[in-house]
Amino acid sequence: MEPLEHSQLTPNQAVSANQNSPPNPVRPLSPHVSLQLTNFSVHTTIQLLSLYHTSLLRQPTPFPSPHTRYTSHYTSTSRPYARSALLLQTVQYTELLCEMFAKRRGGEKLRWRLVVMLECLKAICRIVMLRVTGMRMLVTPPLPERGPLPPDENDEAPDSPDKEWKMPRTGSPLPPLPPTNSIPAFLNTRVLSASDIKPPASLLRRLATPRAQLAEYLYILRPIIYALALQRFQHNKRDWKPWALGLVIEVGARQLQKREMQRQPWAVTSLEREEMARRRWGAGWWAMRGVFYEDVTRGWVSSVADRMRGRWGLDMVGAVVEDYAFLWDEYYFATTSM
Repeated sequence: MEPLEHSQLTPNQAVSANQNSPPNPVRPLSPHVSLQLTNFSVHTTIQLLSLYHTSLLRQPTPFPSPHTRYTSHYTSTSRPYARSALLLQTVQYTELLCEMFAKRRGGEKLRWRLVVMLECLKAICRIVMLRVTGMRMLVTPPLPERGPLPPDENDEAPDSPDKEWKMPRTGSPLPPLPPTNSIPAFLNTRVLSASDIKPPASLLRRLATPRAQLAEYLYILRPIIYALALQRFQHNKRDWKPWALGLVIEVGARQLQKREMQRQPWAVTSLEREEMARRRWGAGWWAMRGVFYEDVTRGWVSSVADRMRGRWGLDMVGAVVEDYAFLWDEYYFATTSM
């Protein structure tokens, strides 16, 4: 007797057949994806440990950078800023690993929900820091960076010219003398600039005009809008609308910031120039995102990896490029710059 088709079964027969049928087997995880999860779990753990060690080893330096002075001031005087900055840095270190696990457990639907949720959380942290600092431009990273460790006195020879000499009667130390061929460079390090004598909060100007504030809010909200657009068109990766929308918001925010800085070029601080340079370099990641990567950049990356394969000294570089190409293909946070 031939088996009945599904359309010929009665409702009771269909229910009993579904109950007696074995469950669908779970598709096993590919070895490459499992290896990527293991690698990034170790990498994320090391980054979190580095963040903890930085908070322990952070020591005052004689000539701190403007970024260190600015972030140290707000992390030590404002608890909301310190907590928001720490939460933002932690999310940035763990977001790619969270996306990997979300895609493994719940597929694309859970993955994009997590991406939008993390982008909203990061935007809330940035808005809190923006309000706490009195509407000043955000800096990257929001926490002070670890400075160089002081040299150990036991490692220096007793008669080393780089060691301080203490006067026998008063005990006051004298700074080491520089080599004769680097006296101008030595004197330049002792010259104070305008950023060195300003109060830490004055290293960045307030965003006083509505145009400047709009530019900063667009910069903060752009990742959320781009992630929502990608979630909306997740079934059509060849659509240019999400990529074009995100790029237009990025360029618009940059143009508003540029015009605001050109309005008073003499008032622009060195920390503002450094932050704008970081954002300019971060905009280069648009070549590795969305449909532009699918249609343009991916072919170039694949050709570079193929040319390196099998060549002595370049084979390892090609393998690294292929590993990163897998991340650029599959995950959103692999190319994020914020």
